[in-house]
Amino acid sequence: MRKKSGQQVENKRRGLLRGNSGETMVEVLVSFLLLLLFLAVFDSSMRAATRFMRRAGEIRGEAYALSAALRPADGALPPGFTADKIVRYAFSAEEGGPPLFTIEASRGTVTVGNHAFPQFAAPSEGGG
Repeated sequence: MRKKSGQQVENKRRGLLRGNSGETMVEVLVSFLLLLLFLAVFDSSMRAATRFMRRAGEIRGEAYALSAALRPADGALPPGFTADKIVRYAFSAEEGGPPLFTIEASRGTVTVGNHAFPQFAAPSEGGG
């Protein structure tokens, strides 16, 4: 039996490894860690978006409640309307000219919760 030289053994080893392509364990771990990092960023952004959507819904509900309180469906004055005084607004075509028409209204305030809103009504409705 003939003994193989060191060069022949090295060439045979390289030939065996040449056909074995693939990733090393370090490459797989780095890829997995990058995937986890991207998933963590995505998860936190989704949580923030959910929180913002929930808060927007709460604000929208408050706005609808205030709107319903300020403008009842039957067209009547909202409850809690208190007239301060009667105001008259005159409109003319040119400055200092004769008025084309005049509007008379009761000016008051509507209080809903912690919010106070200026409100106008016809003089007979406002009690002024």
